[in-house]
Amino acid sequence: MKTVLGLVAIIASLSVASVAVASWNMSGKWVAHVMGAKVVVRVDQRGSAISGVAYVYSPLGKKDTYHFQGQIAGSNVQAVHHSGHMFTGRIEEDGGVSGVLRTKKGHRIPVHAARRQ
Repeated sequence: MKTVLGLVAIIASLSVASVAVASWNMSGKWVAHVMGAKVVVRVDQRGSAISGVAYVYSPLGKKDTYHFQGQIAGSNVQAVHHSGHMFTGRIEEDGGVSGVLRTKKGHRIPVHAARRQ
């Protein structure tokens, strides 16, 4: 479950972007809630490449940290954690990101993230 939540955090961080017609800027802080955990993601973007760190806070207050790398192509987002977890999603018109986190064991977890200040 720790691995799944870590991937969810990565996905959440990549899943939200500001809305712009010409290009998407995902840099910043993103938040998602997955399987009872709060996921806070910091994303840095350079061109179409993204990287960052996701913090997963369990309902009991435990904090796990996950680093990730990924790409943006149009409104499509993909991010990978070195362990093999992968998030594939799409930037929505409202600026949020929705997609699926696929764990290295093949579990699929739906994720929706939103930008926070």
